[in-house]
Amino acid sequence: MPDILDIFVTKIPRNLHTQASNLIDHCSDHSPVMLSLDCLPPDKINASALSQFPTDWDKFNKILSEKTCLKLLLKTPSDIDNAVNLLITNIQTSMWDSAKIIPLHIKPPPHLPSYIQTPILRKRRDHVIWQRSRYPIDKFHYNVLTQKLKRLLTNLKSESYANYTSTLTGINGSLWKTRRKLLRIHNPPPILRNVDGSWALIEQSQADIFSNHFSNTFQPHDNIITITKIQEVESYLISPLPMYPPSRAFRPSEVEFILKKNSPKKAPGFDLISSEVVKPTYLNPYFADDKAILTTSPDPILASSYIQNHLNFLESWYKTWGVKINETKSMHGLFGFMGSNCGALPKLPTSTIFKDSNLKP
Repeated sequence: MPDILDIFVTKIPRNLHTQASNLIDHCSDHSPVMLSLDCLPPDKINASALSQFPTDWDKFNKILSEKTCLKLLLKTPSDIDNAVNLLITNIQTSMWDSAKIIPLHIKPPPHLPSYIQTPILRKRRDHVIWQRSRYPIDKFHYNVLTQKLKRLLTNLKSESYANYTSTLTGINGSLWKTRRKLLRIHNPPPILRNVDGSWALIEQSQADIFSNHFSNTFQPHDNIITITKIQEVESYLISPLPMYPPSRAFRPSEVEFILKKNSPKKAPGFDLISSEVVKPTYLNPYFADDKAILTTSPDPILASSYIQNHLNFLESWYKTWGVKINETKSMHGLFGFMGSNCGALPKLPTSTIFKDSNLKP
């Protein structure tokens, strides 16, 4: 990176065109920059191409086919390099020879006489002076020059038009072309009419005509306009927007997995229900064709509800696979402190599971 950079800090008027560019020179610790000032805008740099003009491709193919020679030796690396250079040279020269050179038509700037250019320069100078000072006398001089310049431009336009009309003759057809151009009928935009036939001249009445036309044109189909459809759309529009997206469907096994995964040290919420209360433990041992279900919970009522939920799952599974439950052999036992109440007894599809009298709490 260079240690020294050329920096230009100037206040350049707008009528001057500037262009800064880097000078790629071999300097050890200096990166020179060139600032160009010009009264005319800089020339536009065209994109890099072989030719800046349109190409006659038929002529290009003909010239390239004439210059191309296929009888070349390609045995050594130098032969290949020479053949490649020859092909590139042929393509470039063919492109340059087949370019269609179009002359540039530069429109000359409008010529103003000196007695008008001088007031324009004085007006610009007085305008700058008034913008800086804001004095009333400077504004007065500026307004005087503005009015004088307007009168001079009006007289110049009148003289130019008079000279133009004096040159029109019927020999070269200029008179008839100008007459046809002046008498050309320009179709005005159509004026809208109200329902009573009067002209809509006010913007509000025109807007009402357009709104009525669009409302009568864009109508739904007849089979869509029903009372049920209208009520359904109105209820949907009137209903408040949901504050959150709808809940995702879940299975009971997912709820059981979340409850089992919940940490027992988690603090209870505002309802003071801890994770130990909502975290059941199931034990399903099988003895031949018998099944025992065991669940634990600090609350006996919750333990009974867990047993009932598991019995509902078993009921649906047995019903799917065609297994019959012997309800007379089903018993319910509660192990806890003296006087514990288990609430409602678990139920099977057609009967209630009673408490085993042989068990002691």
